[in-house]
Amino acid sequence: MERETEEKTGKNVHQGANVRRLRNIMGVKQSSLAEMLGTTQQKVSRIESQRVIEKDTLIQIANILNVSPKI
Repeated sequence: MERETEEKTGKNVHQGANVRRLRNIMGVKQSSLAEMLGTTQQKVSRIESQRVIEKDTLIQIANILNVSPKI
């Protein structure tokens, strides 16, 4: 599954870093995003450190931040 997502996003895209960048631009704290996702701040931190994020999680985050999941 991760390989499939990786192939679609390209080799140089770091989805976690993009999530962090967008979250910071929008002024959303990790703890706030975690609450909206129904998870912990620590889990959000781990997600943001991943180069490739699971498709379902990425879509959830994109919907919360009101952006395209093609980050």
